[in-house]
Amino acid sequence: MVGLVGGSFGHAQVARDTLILRVQQGNEPYRLVFYRVSDGFRVDTAPYNRWHLAFEVPGYTAAIRANLGAGMTVWRTGRPATPADWSALSLADTAGRLYDSDTSWSIGAFNTTANPQDSFDLGWGNYDFTTHTITGDSLHIVRLPDGSYRKLWLERLQSGVYYFRYAYLDGSNEVSAQAPKSLAPRRGFVYYNLLTQEALNLEPVDSLWDLVFTQYLTFLPPAGTPYPVLGALQNRRVSVARIPLSSDANPDTLSVSLYPYASAINTIGYDWKRYDMQSNTWLLADTVYYLVKARNGQIWRLRFVAFGDSVAPNGARVRYTVIERKKVGEISALHAPGSTSLPVVAYPNPAVEGVWIALPETSPVLLRLYNSIGQVVWERKAEGDGLIYIPRQGLPGGVYRVQVQGVMGIGTAAIVFE
Repeated sequence: MVGLVGGSFGHAQVARDTLILRVQQGNEPYRLVFYRVSDGFRVDTAPYNRWHLAFEVPGYTAAIRANLGAGMTVWRTGRPATPADWSALSLADTAGRLYDSDTSWSIGAFNTTANPQDSFDLGWGNYDFTTHTITGDSLHIVRLPDGSYRKLWLERLQSGVYYFRYAYLDGSNEVSAQAPKSLAPRRGFVYYNLLTQEALNLEPVDSLWDLVFTQYLTFLPPAGTPYPVLGALQNRRVSVARIPLSSDANPDTLSVSLYPYASAINTIGYDWKRYDMQSNTWLLADTVYYLVKARNGQIWRLRFVAFGDSVAPNGARVRYTVIERKKVGEISALHAPGSTSLPVVAYPNPAVEGVWIALPETSPVLLRLYNSIGQVVWERKAEGDGLIYIPRQGLPGGVYRVQVQGVMGIGTAAIVFE
C-alpha cells in the first residue's frame, strides 16, 4: 500500500507540492490527505470511507456528521426517542433526507432539524443548561454504502462522551456505542465505523493542517443536486480568498488586503478542475488563485497546476494533484497593530430582557448575534456611538455569540439569555 508519496521543489519563492490522492489499483478509495500550506507538510491518515459518523470535539454545537461522500444516506423520522418508538421504527417512518453542510463543519446532517428559535435545540437533541447534557430526542435511519440499513438513536452527549445505539431495522444486532472526545484531543472530530464498531482518531492535531483533500457531498448548480466530489475543505480556523485572474495578469501584483476572505470550508472546494469528455483529460482552472490565511499566521498564495493520473515507480496507478504555493504576507500586517481582535464587553451578562454592547471603536461597525448553531438572529449597523442595545425580542434562553466587525478588526463575546 502506497500511503502518500510526493515531493516539493522551488525556484525563487515558489514551491510545488505533489499530493497523492488515490492509489487506483485494486479499486482503492480516495484518501484523507491533510495539507499544510506553509511548508508542504502532508499526511495521509486513512481511506476517506473508513468512517460513517463524525462527532464534533471542540465548541458547543455538538455537530454530528455522516459520511455522505462515501455513499451514506440519512433520514429523519417522525418518531420521538422512546423505547417503544425505537422498537417500532421502520422505513415507513422516514420523513425526509438530511445533509451535512458543505460550508460549516459545525452543521452536520443530524443538526439540520434544529429549531432556529431555540438555542438549546441542536437538532438531534436538546441541551440542558443545568446538567450540561445534550439528550437525544429523535430517531434516525441510515443506509450504509454497502446498501444495508440501520436504525440510529443518538442518546446523549454527557461529560465529553457521545452515547448512541444502532441496530438492524428488525432490531437485531443492536450495539450500544460511545465516541469519547478524549480519543481525539485538539482535533475537530472523533469518528466511528458502524461496521467494525470502532471509535477512530483520523485527524492530525488541528494546528498542523490547513486543508484536507477528501471526497464529500456537495450541491451542484443550478438545481442544487447532491453529488459526491473530490475537493479541498479548509480548517475551521483558516479563511480563504478566491481570485480569478485573466491569463495575462501578473499574480505577484495581488494585494492580500484587497480581497474578502471566506470562512466557508468549501471556498476552494472541487471546481478548480473539470473533466473534458471530448479530449478525455482533466482541465485545470490554473488562472484561479487562492489566498490562504494559514494556521501559522502567514498568508500563502495557492494555485493548482496539475491533476490527473500517473504511474508510480512501483507500478501502481495513482491520482494526484500538484499545488503551487508562495508566501505573500502575514495576517498581522492586514490590520493596525494590536487590532486583529477587538475587545467586546457585554452587560448585564447573563441577561433577561436584553444586553448592552460597549463598542470597541468609534467608526461604523456591524453587529451580528448568532445562536448556538451559527444562525444570525439579529443584525444592525451602528455608527460607533459608544453603546448598542440588543433586545431579546422573544429569543429563547441559551448561549449566543455577538460579533462586532469594524475597520480595525473583529471581536466576539458570548452572552447568555436566561
